[in-house]
Amino acid sequence: MRYIQFILLAIVLILGSAISSKSHAQNVKTYIPPKALPLMPVIKGELEDHFADIPQPWYVPALIEHESCISLKHSKCWSTTSRLHTRWDTGKDREIGAGLGQLTAAWRPNGDLRFDSLANLKKMYPIQLKDLTWNNINNSPDLQIRAIALLLKSDYQSFRMIPDPIERLKMTDSAYNGGSRDVHRARKICDLTKGCNPNIWFNHVEKHSVKSTKVLYGTRSPKDINNHHVRDVFLTRMPKYEKLLPKLDP
Repeated sequence: MRYIQFILLAIVLILGSAISSKSHAQNVKTYIPPKALPLMPVIKGELEDHFADIPQPWYVPALIEHESCISLKHSKCWSTTSRLHTRWDTGKDREIGAGLGQLTAAWRPNGDLRFDSLANLKKMYPIQLKDLTWNNINNSPDLQIRAIALLLKSDYQSFRMIPDPIERLKMTDSAYNGGSRDVHRARKICDLTKGCNPNIWFNHVEKHSVKSTKVLYGTRSPKDINNHHVRDVFLTRMPKYEKLLPKLDP
């Protein structure tokens, strides 16, 4: 009965956003892509099993939307086959991101592996992710979402010194996008800066990002991309998902 009520609420919200979008361009703050609906129970279940203490569960669908949706009407929006593939000028692979959470592998210009987020996750959670590989990742929505939950949980635990759980989740989001090491470094710089609170992200830690300001993609630098990630997920996309995923079951 609980899941039937959950799905009915989701249908009402999505139909409402779809109807309003017929005469207007999709508003990212209100429009929920239809492919999100069948995955909401999966997200809820995986969070309950693997990251039950997440303070705002509706953060995860907002993260997935940011990661997988080039636009809200794109065919790969909320798709397990969503893919990012960039190359160096030499034609060699630079980054490959896969699925709902864009788990990523990256290489240096000479072809050496720089990092493999899936391989690193499997080392930390070998039992939970034993069935997930780069070969089957596009066919496994439940395992993709489990990997997202576990990666978030790992980073969230690394910020246990931050007292406010919401601020801790914002730091976690920055780490999801660009690695926890740079967030910890930015917090240290903030702590040494007058008027800066290392336990608050917006207008505090975010101002002391150690990421490169060199433009890499279009007109944006790694610093721009990382700071935008947190603002886009938390301020723009999250609110509309709260009614779909307001809380987890104890």
